[in-house]
Amino acid sequence: MKLRLIKHRDFVAGLFFCITGLASAYGSTAYSLGTAMRMGPGYFPLVLGVLLTGLGLVLAAHSLKLDISSDESRQIEKPCLRSLSLIGAGMLLFAFSLSGAGLLLSTIGLVVISGLAYRQFRWHELGLLSSGLAIFAVAVFVYGLGLPFQVLPA
Repeated sequence: MKLRLIKHRDFVAGLFFCITGLASAYGSTAYSLGTAMRMGPGYFPLVLGVLLTGLGLVLAAHSLKLDISSDESRQIEKPCLRSLSLIGAGMLLFAFSLSGAGLLLSTIGLVVISGLAYRQFRWHELGLLSSGLAIFAVAVFVYGLGLPFQVLPA
């Protein structure tokens, strides 16, 4: 009886989520956690890291299957470097442009560059998604939570 991967992409994504979640949870321990009623700066990253790790474990476990009869093993697919580099570039652009360009334009840039990673993207869908997410981010983080982000470039 062997464990066999039936969904390679889900397994790799689950491992990535686990690693990212554990890193986030570990990094949050450098800040004070506070309590659930009075959250410290490390509370939210810790909760997100734990949830992301749990999601990764579920995703990775769901991609495995007990195989009783077959000895066939499959190779894990190579990662798509185009997608990885475009999504990474989008995150870097967001990180470096947030203070200068503001949350609205940085979010639009992040979504557009990350959306180019999908080979069958459509410009009008990307425009709608990026503008909707940018408006949502401003509504939630600036007006809802009162975080001190600059909305537009000064």
